[in-house]
Amino acid sequence: MKLTKIFAAVALVVAAGAASAETAIFDFSIMKWNGTLNTGGTMPIDGFSCTGHDQCSSNVDGGVFNGDLTFQEGSIEVKATGWYDKPSDGKGYLEAAVVQDHIVNGEFGAGLGVYHKLDNSDDNITDKEYLKMSFTEMVTLNSVNLRSEGHSTSWGESNPVFQFSQDGVNWTNKNLQGTLAINLTGQNFYFKYGDGDRLRSTHKDQFYLGGMTVSRQDNTPVPPTGSPIPEPETYAMMLAGLGLMGAIARRRKAKAV
Repeated sequence: MKLTKIFAAVALVVAAGAASAETAIFDFSIMKWNGTLNTGGTMPIDGFSCTGHDQCSSNVDGGVFNGDLTFQEGSIEVKATGWYDKPSDGKGYLEAAVVQDHIVNGEFGAGLGVYHKLDNSDDNITDKEYLKMSFTEMVTLNSVNLRSEGHSTSWGESNPVFQFSQDGVNWTNKNLQGTLAINLTGQNFYFKYGDGDRLRSTHKDQFYLGGMTVSRQDNTPVPPTGSPIPEPETYAMMLAGLGLMGAIARRRKAKAV
């Protein structure tokens, strides 16, 4: 009876080590400045403090517009980079800076945007800009959360759109809305200002990437942040213990006979 309980306990330990959430939620929209530091949601593990307590991929206050912001939820890691199309120089898209906009008490959240010039009104994704999210492994992008220029989930124009791509070449128009199902598998995902010439003077289709829900492409569980993963040596010790208990049980049975 005791041996059965031991087997059951070991099985529970192994199952607990293997079981965890299958999705990871990145929330870029609720980073809040509390007067001393930023807290809340998914914050970058690198970058620069900029433009009054935002987080940027480079020293935009010093006129530098490049780099990336790295985010991690569980074991899933993604790098955000910004790009800007400057047709006048004939070079096509140039690297820009990524900004994570902070909020203060009483405000709605925003999220990730792009800076290609030192202008606080340019901290979302606007005309000629796009945001690239590059994962370190294949994932399924289940859904995204988008925010408007006013940090809300409503836009001032009818049928507002943005452009979405998985290769940065072939773009698809999608509706701007709070939460949008994507359900596509890949490693790179692109989000681009999408109104073309339609609203260039008003920029009411500007938006932030407020968040994402992703899962592993092979459905391997994603361990929650801070949850330890049993080492291979731990499993080896468990199996060795099981083998020893089995041998003891066989010897006891043989003696009884």
